[in-house]
Amino acid sequence: MDAVSRCRASPARAANSRWLLARSVLLLASSCVATLATNSTHDDRREVTVYGWDAELVASMQRFRCTISESYSEAELVKLKDLNCWKVFNAIGDFHAKIAKGKVGAALAKTWAERTELATFLCGQADATHDSYEAAFFAVNAWGKGIMDGDECCNMPNAPYCLAMRESLSTVAVGSLIGAVILMFVGTALASCIMRPAKAEYSKPLREEETTPPFGEQLSAEDDSECLQDELQQTWLQSSCLRALPEADGFAHSTASIFAGLQAGFDFQKDNARNQYEHLLSLWRSHCSTVADRSVQEKKPVDEEGLLTEALGDLHAELLEGFIAWRSKFYRCKATAAGEEPLAMQLQESRTGARDLEASRGAAEESRRQLMEVAVYLLVWGEAGNVRFMPEVLYFLTELVLASESVDPKELYGPWACDPSLAREPGAPYRSSFFLCKVIRPIYNAIFDEWYDSIDVDPKDGRDVKRLREGFDKYLPSDVANYDDWNELFNDPERLAQGIVLDDGTCLFEQRHAKRFAVLHRVDWLASLDKYETKTHREVHSLWGVFATTHRIWLLHAVLFAAGICYISGDPPQSGTVRLQGSSAAVRFASIGLLVPLHGLLWS
Repeated sequence: MDAVSRCRASPARAANSRWLLARSVLLLASSCVATLATNSTHDDRREVTVYGWDAELVASMQRFRCTISESYSEAELVKLKDLNCWKVFNAIGDFHAKIAKGKVGAALAKTWAERTELATFLCGQADATHDSYEAAFFAVNAWGKGIMDGDECCNMPNAPYCLAMRESLSTVAVGSLIGAVILMFVGTALASCIMRPAKAEYSKPLREEETTPPFGEQLSAEDDSECLQDELQQTWLQSSCLRALPEADGFAHSTASIFAGLQAGFDFQKDNARNQYEHLLSLWRSHCSTVADRSVQEKKPVDEEGLLTEALGDLHAELLEGFIAWRSKFYRCKATAAGEEPLAMQLQESRTGARDLEASRGAAEESRRQLMEVAVYLLVWGEAGNVRFMPEVLYFLTELVLASESVDPKELYGPWACDPSLAREPGAPYRSSFFLCKVIRPIYNAIFDEWYDSIDVDPKDGRDVKRLREGFDKYLPSDVANYDDWNELFNDPERLAQGIVLDDGTCLFEQRHAKRFAVLHRVDWLASLDKYETKTHREVHSLWGVFATTHRIWLLHAVLFAAGICYISGDPPQSGTVRLQGSSAAVRFASIGLLVPLHGLLWS
């Protein structure tokens, strides 16, 4: 077993919930049918001899006849006899009325006369006998054999009373539809569980920029960081309307020092730091307006002294709502070994310029923490343009930056990161910041290689065109990972702790939490984001998707149909047989309720 396999366990695949649901639904359906068709086929039958008719009738009734269960009570047998003979005489009266009106042809009239004679004879036999079972038998066959010629038997004393004995076109159509659905279900299950291809060995593709060791621009010197801090601070004090508020000078100095320190320490792009600083000011200004409006609506005086602080709190809560929820789950998971969730971020002077923050009279400890978290998130979000559609990845990177105990370039991006001889001149090819090229770009390369083959140039407009892999044009194959799979990985701390591996096969989470960002550039993202490790299910393309998109409607129809069947069927006869759905309405309706949790089990 290789190091990667030892480091993490493969995620759980799809469970057998579909088979459990199918088995339970079949049991429920069979029990409903058993309640309805109590009398259609029984072994406890009595032989009844027909007297007073010719041998042809006797032979015909030996070939087909409606049978009755001996488990029926005396009252139920009398009800069957009365019901069937009533139907016989009503049908005879209706047909004679049509003959009188001339609406029936001679051939049909002759056939009907023969059936009428037989049905009348059998009902007479039913009236003549003193045995309730024989009377019910003659009456049932008067209708089933005499009038309906074997097409229908009304041998049930309760609803639905009658059962069709021959397959009609509608029965064949419904049966074919149900059979097709079952085959589709079985085929999809087999494709999901059995037909999955074996994991293929991968080789890391060689990219053009990887042929040249140096990446990134030379890290900013301290005077460059101070120049950026002064530039950002002047942006607040000269261009932003926030400068008119109390304590604006202190917040301007603190915010500028945080952005400049983060840019210098983690090598974010300077233009990104400028853009996200202006982005923060815009958001902050909007929340100041919201806080002031809220005070006016509540008929309270606007507290300008605390306006910036309160607006920062609202901004932090709204912007980082998802990150806070993710981080809370991350720290609760023992597998991440992240320690206790920090209540306040303790910043070192060397990494963020916190000495200026300490000196600021207008920034409290809580505001410091909120400013730091908002600034880190915005800087990561600004750099991660290509993976911005994966919010859990951004939360993961933000957490590692916040927890990092050092910003020494040697530790964060490798020993060659601070070598001036490897620095790129302005305008040189592949000139990028280290955070972009050592953290963001490898993640996107792994995602790109999953779907695309190359990037070409469109001859018409000169734009870049991504070329999908062969066979990916119409739809993604069943086993290809997508954004949802990667988001699920980063949203599950247990799997995340096992899934992120370094280039030497060890786990990232074996490192101390404060040291993890320093080895983040060594993560093997092709192995960590491999489809066989991140994907928990197969996305098989079939007609079963039509059912999957409308499963709630089918659940409602199934529950209503089963409830209607059990309502009209009534209680089965007390024959001593233990039935799957019981012998009372309460038990039947309770068993129908099992459809709901089974549906939830399938779609959870």
